[in-house]
Amino acid sequence: MRELSSRTRELLFLVPAALVGLLGAASVASARTDELQAGPVAIAGIVAALFVVMHIALRMRCPQSDPYTLPLVGMLVAIGLVTLYRINPDLARDQVLWLGVGTLVFVALLVLVPDHGMLEQYRYLIGLTAVGLLLVTMIFGTEIYGARLWITLPGGQTVQPGELVKVLLVVFLAGYMHDKRELLAIPTSTIRGIPVPPLAVLAPMLLLVGAALALVVVLNDFGTALLFFGVFLAMLFVATGRAPYAVVGLAMFVVGSLAVWAATPRIQDRVETWLHPFDDPQGRGYQLVQSLYALADGGVLGPGWGGGFLVAENGQTIVPVLETDFIFTAVGAELG
Repeated sequence: MRELSSRTRELLFLVPAALVGLLGAASVASARTDELQAGPVAIAGIVAALFVVMHIALRMRCPQSDPYTLPLVGMLVAIGLVTLYRINPDLARDQVLWLGVGTLVFVALLVLVPDHGMLEQYRYLIGLTAVGLLLVTMIFGTEIYGARLWITLPGGQTVQPGELVKVLLVVFLAGYMHDKRELLAIPTSTIRGIPVPPLAVLAPMLLLVGAALALVVVLNDFGTALLFFGVFLAMLFVATGRAPYAVVGLAMFVVGSLAVWAATPRIQDRVETWLHPFDDPQGRGYQLVQSLYALADGGVLGPGWGGGFLVAENGQTIVPVLETDFIFTAVGAELG
């Protein structure tokens, strides 16, 4: 029996993602009005069409690429958009527009950069661009909920440069580690008995990643700092295969986390709230307590999309900032 090509497998795996989006949108729409509305289903159809466009672009420009990444992204997007539509339809429509912009960028990159290895030549420029975007955010950003992560555009729209920075840092690290992987894998000296690669090889990578980490900490985005460091450790281990690097990195993470906790009252308050949310259920613990109630109400299996109690009659979510900070609650309360 002839084996299916990678692109055909990709197209077949996109079908479940499209079905999740279409059926989820129909479920949410019918739960709102007791009748099936065309609008949400049409939005799900547009999303499915955008992923077909990306599939066609990959088929034409990069036929040997991995066939599973795009369907996995499609499934996550479908679940995310249906959940977001359940909470705030207008916000979900905005995200579909941004998905369209992302599709255009995706296709443009495939056309303009047919060989992704070309990006390795510009790894330092890409890394510096990532740090530059964080600097721009620090200078011109708008502080919301205690973190300076957003830049407000002239039309009133806001963008979060940190999301692009995540991609740029991964591209920089991939290019750098691919070029220096042999030197990184062979320790030539020791620090307190720990074998390490040459400092000249480590320095550029550590400086750029360290600068990015320092900036996101200054911006009060500790979650992104954790993500950056985790990605760095994972990529370093994959590139070198040396477990001691990961162990040392984790030890540094623990020490750094304790230092940040000791020096940052905001983090101390969050940890205390996480440990004891019911000590102040109407104050600082309100968001977490409401989240726990919503998850308990959904049960193990959940009532399905549109069946949970997430939005009050006045249109306000029962969990503050549900669409961003606590999106997991929105998923768990309805899907179990």
